[in-house]
Amino acid sequence: GGFYKKLSNFNPKTKLMIASLLSHNREEKEEILKVGFEKYKMLNVAILNFTPIIDDNDELIGFNISVCLYNPFRENSPDLHCIDVNSANVDEKLIEMENFQKSRLKNLQKFPLKVNIFEYEMKSVALRDLNGEILGYTYPDGELLNAFAQVMNFTPVFVSSENDGEYGYQMANGSFTGSLAATEYGKADLVANPRLIADYNTTKSVFLQPVTTMKLFFIIKKRDTRRLITTFVLEKLDWTSRMITMILLSLFPIIYIVIN
Repeated sequence: GGFYKKLSNFNPKTKLMIASLLSHNREEKEEILKVGFEKYKMLNVAILNFTPIIDDNDELIGFNISVCLYNPFRENSPDLHCIDVNSANVDEKLIEMENFQKSRLKNLQKFPLKVNIFEYEMKSVALRDLNGEILGYTYPDGELLNAFAQVMNFTPVFVSSENDGEYGYQMANGSFTGSLAATEYGKADLVANPRLIADYNTTKSVFLQPVTTMKLFFIIKKRDTRRLITTFVLEKLDWTSRMITMILLSLFPIIYIVIN
């Protein structure tokens, strides 16, 4: 427990952590990885057993390594995937290990993920049942989340932000509010945030690249340019001069065509 508690602070920023275990018991390995995921959200941990190969002269001539990875997203039951590595197949088995990590996240087998997404004007609107329970979200952010859930095959379970806040911030005492607190304190697995935010000293949250960006538009009153130009040109002329000017302006296109 103490080992996982310390290790979990580094989990979001680490691709893979390997822990060595003396026991070769498969059930024990599976239980360790299961506790790590369910209690501490540690997915990218591998259990390693190293067995040296020694010749008659007590010299190391090779090794056998058993590396076990965990897949909690199996539809029927969790899966302990063990890979046997030796000095002859290291490169091949490293590729197999990486492929397992990738394929594990491509299909979450309808696994429930706690999602924090909030209503934002013209970006996301909640769809509720007769009892007021949130069924999903619509508009661009909601539709994007639905597509994300479909591609990764997970079931979104919608949760509210801490203190019913939206984006959140770090308070003077070091604690967090809003969606930052939702991930930092384990209330949400995924936060869909319409604002571009950076790392605010969190230890258990990872900020991914934005899928879309929010544009900011400025709107000003439209100026009647025609009226301004006309007034500027004609306001100093008398009535006769204005008539002559208007006639010339009207005849100019005709004269231009005749000259051409």
